[in-house]
Amino acid sequence: MGNWDIFLNVPNLEVRDGITAGRLAEILCDDCTPGWGGPASGLTNAVLRPLRWAGLLRREGGLGLQGRTYHKTPLWAAALVLETDARRGSIIPFAKM
Repeated sequence: MGNWDIFLNVPNLEVRDGITAGRLAEILCDDCTPGWGGPASGLTNAVLRPLRWAGLLRREGGLGLQGRTYHKTPLWAAALVLETDARRGSIIPFAKM
């Protein structure tokens, strides 16, 4: 379905006020089946949960794929320099030595 370049750059641009697994699946997949059997479930288990465990995302909300909202933590900006940062102009890249 994708690679980590996609899984990090899409949330980097889209997670301003938070994002649900369902919304992330809608962005990444043309034909999404809602619920635990669809892509949103896979994204939760394979992408959002590990990013949360690493401290890059925090989760708010209740139960279910649409009830949980994920937000970037301060560690996200401190630990990651992504392609989409340069497009937004929100980071000054260091010169490579």
